Parts: sequence; structure tokens; C-alpha cells
Amino acid sequence: MPSLDDALRLLKDKCPISISDASTLLKASGLSKVSFHPASLIAAAEACGRKPPISLQTVGKRTIVATTDIPSADAILRIAYRQAHASGASNVGEVHAELYASGINVDTAAIGHALREFSEVEFFEEQWFAHRPSNPERDRLRNTTRKMLSVAAPIELGSLREGIRREYRYRGHRGLKTWALLVPPRSVLRCYYKAHPEFAIDENDLVRPVEPLDYRTELALNDAILVDVLRSSPACVLDRASLWRECERRAMNVNTFSLYLTYSAVIVHLGTDIWTLRGVRVDPAAVEALLRANALRQKEKRVLDHGWTADGQLWVATRLPGTLSGAFVFGMPGAIKRYLAGRKFAAKDDDGIEHGNVRINDEGSSYGFGSFLRQRGADEGDILIAEFDLNGGTALLRLGDDELLDEISPET
Repeated sequence: MPSLDDALRLLKDKCPISISDASTLLKASGLSKVSFHPASLIAAAEACGRKPPISLQTVGKRTIVATTDIPSADAILRIAYRQAHASGASNVGEVHAELYASGINVDTAAIGHALREFSEVEFFEEQWFAHRPSNPERDRLRNTTRKMLSVAAPIELGSLREGIRREYRYRGHRGLKTWALLVPPRSVLRCYYKAHPEFAIDENDLVRPVEPLDYRTELALNDAILVDVLRSSPACVLDRASLWRECERRAMNVNTFSLYLTYSAVIVHLGTDIWTLRGVRVDPAAVEALLRANALRQKEKRVLDHGWTADGQLWVATRLPGTLSGAFVFGMPGAIKRYLAGRKFAAKDDDGIEHGNVRINDEGSSYGFGSFLRQRGADEGDILIAEFDLNGGTALLRLGDDELLDEISPET
């Protein structure tokens, strides 16, 4: 009986633990002279009137020894893997949101515990994780990165993230439901590239492929046409009309041209009517005037623009600062402050996921965006667009870039 109690305590202290590791541990501790299956230990305890503090639980494809059952563990792993494969990385909050939408109510602490103890995900930060599928081509982040690095290498981490955002806006959503793809923040991407065997990242955040890549095999036909046309330009910079003219000569139709120019990860929109390739150094003289004008106009103020939608919703766009470690607060422009001051709005995103409340105090300072920004992977330079329904008391939050702002307010 003392040996039985010692064995139960030993496995309880090591839980969760695999079946094979538990058997090996019992033998290594000297409590058993042969490998002893945990199921036999549990049966022996019950036969001797003991209430075993451990049990066997099947999670995914594994049976483990655990002290308590994790509710909906299989669903947690299934959703976490699917999210990680779709975007390259995901977070505990995103898993919780999809579980809740599916009618499964599990708190974030239980989700985090299940992922850390029972899954094969790799945590990069407290909440963010990745999981490499058995077939590498199912990892969208890996595929998108290879596309960009096949055109130019190395590429700075922030520029890679901009390309990922472009690609993900085109791909739109994951799975059967309209769940938007996540664009991980720089800190998560940095960990992802350090851990991935196909990429290398240095102390200056420059990412390169471990093995040379050929864009002619990595890119789809239309991406490759854009690369060929821009490379044929002496400065690797072209205006839209010139770029279209050369693409048309290569049998690309106008709809495809517009689509790829907007969403292709390998393309960079340098400024009004100026385009180049991501990661390629261009002649500053070719774009200096437009870049200076655009940079001065955008960086002098945090709030970029505001207005009214066609259906009467009030919107405001603001650029995110370099650090989001604390609460993000910005002041409403004077022209619209009187409509919002002193009010509270229930916040949600395009997927209908709720993100608490956005509040605007009497002085016009707005706050309450933290939950949305953390879950959606906000980073420095992103644009937050908040659309307020003054009658319904709701705020629709969207995260994007300058191109998204151009769609809403082309004259900005």
C-alpha cells in the first residue's frame, strides 16, 4: 500500500504526462521493477479502496495521464491548429472567440492550459502560438513569406508584415465561417521566423531564406508578370498606367491587374500612383517628392480623417503609435466631438465578435480599444477605423493600412 500511494503521488505531481513517460517514470523511481501501465495503477488503487487522483484522458490523438479533465479539449486543439495553419499564428483570445461562437463556453485559462499541456503548438508570447502542419504548404504565413523572399532578400520584418497584410486582405477569411485572417504583430513574427527552419532573421530584423528561392517557381503567373514588368524598369518604379500597359502586353486582363496590384504581397505602393517591388531598393530621386508630401501629411497628426458613411454612420481613422503596451487613447476631432462626448458604445469587429465598450469622455478622449487591438494583432503604424452607430450605440472596429483608408476616403 505505501508503494501504491507513492506511485499515485508521483504521477499526480508530474501530470499531465504521456502514457509511455508515466510507465518509464514508475520504473525509474524504483516503485516498479518493470514498466507499469498507468491504467493498471488506477485499477489497483480502485481495487484497494483508494480514490485515484489521476485519470486517463484522450486529447487529439494522444492518451495522457491527467489530474483533471479538460472540457472540450479536442475542440480546443482542432480550432487552435486550424487558426494557426490559416494565419501562421493565432492567440488564446481568438480560440476562445471561435469556441464561444460555436456554443462551447470554456474560459481562456482552460484554453491556455490545454494548449500548453496537451497540444503541439509552440508559444511565442503569453497568448500567441504557432503550429507547423505536417504538410508545410498548408501554412499560409510560410507560403506568403516565401513569395516575397523569392523576389528580394533580405526583407525587413516590418515590410514583410505589410506584404502579409496585403495577401490576407485578399484571402479574406478562414474556414467555412467569416473569420478574418490574423496578421501577427512584429514580435510574434520575429519569433516565428527564428523558430522556422526555412527562414533566418538577424539582429536588425532582416529576414532571408535559408535556401535560395526562385520567384518563377514560388509565384503565381500574374505575380510573376508584375515582377518581370517592374524589373524591366531602370528604377524598378512605375506609375499605374505604364505598369498596366506592360502587363496588358503580357496578356493580363484589367480586372486581374487591379486585383493583384491591390493585394499582391510582392508589390509596394510607394505613394500616389507609384509602385515597386517589396524588398527592392529604389532610386530616392524617383519618388522623393511624393514620399515627402505624403509622409509630412500623415505623420503630423494621429487622427488621419473622419466623416460620414452613406448610411449615416460616423467614422474616424487614427494611426497607432509605436507602443501599445498600455491603454490606447486618442482625442476625437472637434468637428465630431459633440456627437460622441460622454457616450459609451458596444464594440464589435467585422466578424461580429464583441470587444467590450468604447467610451468617449466629456473632453472627447476615447478609450476601450485594447481588447480588439490585442486580439487582432495591432502593431505600430496600423490604422484603426472606428465606425459609430449613434442611434444603436455600437462601434464597429476595423484594423488596416493606408489602402483601407483610401477605400473609405479616397480624397484623404
